[in-house]
Amino acid sequence: MPPDYSGLDPDHGLLRDQLIATEREFIRLDIADTSPAQPWQTQVGGQPYLVDAAEFPRDRHGEQMAFLIQLNFADLPPLSGYPSAGLLQFFVGADDVFGLGFGESPDQFHIRFHPTVEAGWSPRSALPALEGLENTPLYRPSEGLAVTGTLDRMPVLYGDDRFDTLFPDAPKEDITYGVSEKLGSRVGGYPWLCQYDDRDPAKDVLLLQLDSDGGSMEWGDGGAAHFFMSEDDLSARRFSAVQYTWNCM
Repeated sequence: MPPDYSGLDPDHGLLRDQLIATEREFIRLDIADTSPAQPWQTQVGGQPYLVDAAEFPRDRHGEQMAFLIQLNFADLPPLSGYPSAGLLQFFVGADDVFGLGFGESPDQFHIRFHPTVEAGWSPRSALPALEGLENTPLYRPSEGLAVTGTLDRMPVLYGDDRFDTLFPDAPKEDITYGVSEKLGSRVGGYPWLCQYDDRDPAKDVLLLQLDSDGGSMEWGDGGAAHFFMSEDDLSARRFSAVQYTWNCM
């Protein structure tokens, strides 16, 4: 579904054309209220695909991390530059700031990429319990929710430093609320940054945005989490070079 520019003031025709020129494809992630059919499919929460139970990530204190989402790219529409197969998993620290160190300590998160997925996989031994994790953005961390992806397009959003560079005098609120708002959880595209753009300038590719939706997850007060990386690192599948951050209203 193409972006809706009908909320823009008709006097901003030139601005609309400029916004259209910034459009990028992305995969919109729609989170269902039902469980995935198989444990290796794209899902939020629940028990992740793990080759061995001992591989469940832990933070620097040895505590179990919170599992957020796994993306099975074979289930998702193809997006240029991103994997077309394999399983990408995201974990964050299970503390009251979801693993952020705020520059005082290392951010506690882990991303794991399985280049191949064993169809028919099932846990070979008991996986760590998820019910005891109190500090997680997921409402139901032990309950896996199925996720589907749809290819879509979007322009750069207000809050992104690139927006200010391209449109220094633009009516920012008209664009934020009249064009696209947050656009939800997604792979690729542009981030929705509700406070400020705090990413490393070298990591200008949005790998994943997870957005508060009132049903599956909540990042503080209506915020969103972001995972950024450079184009070169994405091409090389160096997911150890990702930057993680989140902020809220």
